[in-house]
Amino acid sequence: MQIPHISIKSKLLLLSVLPVVGLLIVVATSLIQLKTANQGVEKVYQEHMVPLENLKIIADDYAIYVTDSVNKANAGLINATQALEGINRAQAEISEKWLAYRSRNLSAEERLLAEEAEVLFVNADKAIEKVTQKITRLSEMSPKVASRLNRQIGPLYKDIDPISHKIAALIM
Repeated sequence: MQIPHISIKSKLLLLSVLPVVGLLIVVATSLIQLKTANQGVEKVYQEHMVPLENLKIIADDYAIYVTDSVNKANAGLINATQALEGINRAQAEISEKWLAYRSRNLSAEERLLAEEAEVLFVNADKAIEKVTQKITRLSEMSPKVASRLNRQIGPLYKDIDPISHKIAALIM
């Protein structure tokens, strides 16, 4: 195909510019698609990964930080004040993460498991309250509570362990 009345210089310029324009269009389209894909990944992360992370934190706070604080105080590794601080910090984080988890749109199965977990939370909170009251009473006599929490540890585990199982079911 001949293009009449266009100089060779113009033809060469046109043939040089057209591929660049095409390349710019491809790059712009690719960037738009990449942005869309990134938004999709972010949505999946926020809707699925963050809630799983929150559930893991809740399970760890109950199973590790609450019981660990009581066990360490009982073993004499930390004093009563440190144990109470650890328990209170864990309970605050549990409340925050659970509220965030419950605020999302849950499936029917998740909703049922969450309601069952909340019943277990009530039992665990009662056991934690008993332990914190005991630690507070003991700390009024001495900041060290070593070997004086043996009776509280068993019931605490009895009420906290089921939460770990329920959280595991929610994660599945």
